[in-house]
Amino acid sequence: MGIAPVDDVEMDAEPANAVPEDTAAIVEATLNDLSATRKRRKMVEGYATVDTVRSFEPKQSIPSLHASSPAGINSIVVSSESPDVFITGGNDKTVQVYDASTQKVLHTLKGHTKKVHHVAWREGGDGIPLIISASADKTSRVWGYDESSSAYAPKQTFKTHKGEVVGLGIHPSKRLVALASADKTFSLHDLSTFQTVYHSDQFDTPFHSLAFHPDGHFLGLGKSNGAVVIIDIRTGSAAAELAADGEAFSVEAVTFSENGWQMAAPGSAEGETVALWDLRKQKATMGLDLGGGFKVKSLSFDYSAAWIGVGGIGGLKLFAPNKTKEELWSTDGDVTDIAFGHLGKSVWAAGGREVRIWGA
Repeated sequence: MGIAPVDDVEMDAEPANAVPEDTAAIVEATLNDLSATRKRRKMVEGYATVDTVRSFEPKQSIPSLHASSPAGINSIVVSSESPDVFITGGNDKTVQVYDASTQKVLHTLKGHTKKVHHVAWREGGDGIPLIISASADKTSRVWGYDESSSAYAPKQTFKTHKGEVVGLGIHPSKRLVALASADKTFSLHDLSTFQTVYHSDQFDTPFHSLAFHPDGHFLGLGKSNGAVVIIDIRTGSAAAELAADGEAFSVEAVTFSENGWQMAAPGSAEGETVALWDLRKQKATMGLDLGGGFKVKSLSFDYSAAWIGVGGIGGLKLFAPNKTKEELWSTDGDVTDIAFGHLGKSVWAAGGREVRIWGA
């Protein structure tokens, strides 16, 4: 999927630094490997179908997570290796690892001085499991799993940014992590050396969200002007800026589909629509109407790209991201973040101090 460079994405100055050659090489090698196999990649055996999604029903509700004051979960990630285990980041400044099957907190990770906006989990690959967080205290923390103690131990605290860290994503190579900040910059960090390898110059507006393209060469950053800027992380430069029509607003969620050519982001200041962008045309080709009173907080395509989850104030909805725009399934109750479970056969939602799970 190609995006032509643009000249009208404002930055305070021309980039004074460059992405290191060895980092760019990781990105290029990952792009070549993933893009070469994408078209002939077969769906995982036993993966859920649209009919599976239509039959989702409540499976479990886990209340009283994190502290009661200040209450609230902002982010959830389900383990790719242990389907019942998940991590959450909360307003109580901690990250929790929880086993839904035993209903026990496995680990509580402390160190942040303000709320945790996002969490990510590096599993598989050559390195040890890592949990990474992004916080309002302007830092990102990394914990690594120590087999000898069966616990997560601090590995690094990235203090790169001067504003809240509001976006977090692990590169498909599992060797890099990207951060986005309200200070109008983004950064890249090596997960082998735990060193900062790139810190961008300032853009024209603060960032509010971040997501990697599935091939790993592009980074989508949600801005406060209703746009998503697409960064080519091999160079650190802006390749395109995709903006919704109408008044400016903070883009608090952005996601890419596994097929590599669709991107979703809020489509209006009210948050009652989702714009589906065709990256090949750099155009919003479809919109999903969420209904009055809805406010988008989280977006996620499933692995098959056959449905997209939309969570927010007003509930959780699953849509077919195609011409039918069919609403496949929905439930009420405010949601701050969502995740899909093993083989797409469940959807998990965080809201308040509770995590709810639905499945077939």
